[in-house]
Amino acid sequence: MRAAHLALLFLLFGFLGSAKAEQIVDDARISSLLVGKSATFADRSIATYETDGSYNYVAANNRYYRGKYTIAKGQVCLTMEKGGQNRCDKVGADTAGLYLIGTGGDILRFAVSPPIRLQNVKTICDVPMAYNIYPPSERVPASMAAFSGTWIGQWDYGMCGALIVESIQLNGMATVIYVNGEFGLGTPIKAGSMRFIGRIDDNTLTDGGKTVSFDVVMKGGTLFIRKTGGVGSGTAKFTRR
Repeated sequence: MRAAHLALLFLLFGFLGSAKAEQIVDDARISSLLVGKSATFADRSIATYETDGSYNYVAANNRYYRGKYTIAKGQVCLTMEKGGQNRCDKVGADTAGLYLIGTGGDILRFAVSPPIRLQNVKTICDVPMAYNIYPPSERVPASMAAFSGTWIGQWDYGMCGALIVESIQLNGMATVIYVNGEFGLGTPIKAGSMRFIGRIDDNTLTDGGKTVSFDVVMKGGTLFIRKTGGVGSGTAKFTRR
């Protein structure tokens, strides 16, 4: 299913071919395309070019980056704050749409829209994050809907962790973001985040991933979590924030 989904995205954004390509060298034209707008890429990451020259980027794992941008000599150049990568990209267009041309020649296709504002821009476990929480439908059972929101706590060995339950469907499928802080015991664990699809059944949320899995049970407004696989396996208690 994931392969089919990616193939559909590639078709949507024109990865399977292009024609009549042109590099846009007119700074005024680039400005008219990007300034005050958001660019959504095939992996669903979002870059927003504010009218005051500020720039923000929400990665596919919902990690949030900020910086400044300039448009000059046919390029869009980024000066990023901590954690981001400075870069200059050229802008191109063909019959499939717009794309950025990275310094290494990589092609990044995007679709332009009015600015996309995510509800929550927060630092969680020292990780800048941006995300939405979509209230469950009234038809979703209360025991399932109770998982909605942001949950933060510590693993049994001391590392900060969080689960963000973005959305819950009537069939129990839930979109979830896991966040972990940096931890230096033994083999250092880098701060990071990941997305996954979980399933809620009454008071239990599970994700049977190939490399990492979560088993979450809600008791008295607290999430009791067991994580297996990958780095930082263990147990934890998270509370709503």
